[in-house]
Amino acid sequence: MHDGANWQAQAVLACLRSEVKSNLYDDGQDSPIVVVGRFENCREQGYVFTLTLNESVPMMSYCVYEHRNSEILCLQMFHSSCGNTPSIDTVFMGKRNKWDIDKRFEYGQITECSEFIREDMVRRWKEFIENKEELGWVAAVKIIREQGDKWYEEAKKREEEYQSNGE
Repeated sequence: MHDGANWQAQAVLACLRSEVKSNLYDDGQDSPIVVVGRFENCREQGYVFTLTLNESVPMMSYCVYEHRNSEILCLQMFHSSCGNTPSIDTVFMGKRNKWDIDKRFEYGQITECSEFIREDMVRRWKEFIENKEELGWVAAVKIIREQGDKWYEEAKKREEEYQSNGE
């Protein structure tokens, strides 16, 4: 059974499947959803894990794949406003080139990669719960949406700067 993703990305998926639910679903009231989609960029094949409130309010997306010119495990983090698996343009928005990676893990660092993603998801989820308890549901969701808007504007600005500088 092979869906095209390389073995390192498949191993991260397996680790996250066993770890995420037990670490995110602790209060019994609010249930985050982690949507898993495929990432396909020619020889780079992997997965996108999107932490959401209810599949329509994304908190953060994590794209994991093995770089085509090396065996490093790449992690791109971004806010995604789409319900489907983000396109390559979304994953790489605001990036200078294919080596502009948010976080990289050496060959075989599957556990380290999955732990980083899980810990970041837990941190973001706890932050949402704290904001919800302090400010209410609507305000907490507004904060998430504002974070996504800010990421999008910053990425768009970087992209325009790279294009104007000929990079």
